[in-house]
Amino acid sequence: MRAVIRSERGEAAALEMMFVIGFLLLPTLVGLAQIPLWIDARSTGELAAQEAARQVALATDFDAGVAAADAIARQIVVNHGWGEDAYRGLSVTGSNTPGASVTASVTVEVPAIVVPMVGEVGGGFSRTWSHTEVVDAYREDP
Repeated sequence: MRAVIRSERGEAAALEMMFVIGFLLLPTLVGLAQIPLWIDARSTGELAAQEAARQVALATDFDAGVAAADAIARQIVVNHGWGEDAYRGLSVTGSNTPGASVTASVTVEVPAIVVPMVGEVGGGFSRTWSHTEVVDAYREDP
């Protein structure tokens, strides 16, 4: 016959396992689940900044280019599923004269933690991505 070895604690091991799962395993899994969300936010912000800088660089009028850049950056953020309220704004520096450079910075609000079946927990944080585009030196100056 086989002897059964029991712990001195008895059923305490089951209670400890619940604490391990509840306080270590679940928070770790929730934290790991945020990584794709943050990568998607980065991808969206970088794309919006690239396209916004391109719009200003190709425009013949700087103000019209900034307006088009704001519209396209907002549309990219919305199309990537972040919603209208996630888009925090656009700032453009530089000039769109031939040979100059234009820098567009897009700010996106990213939720800190999203728990499945619960939603956003806590606040979010704003992140800004920038892109610099060189204006074609050989285009006609309007």
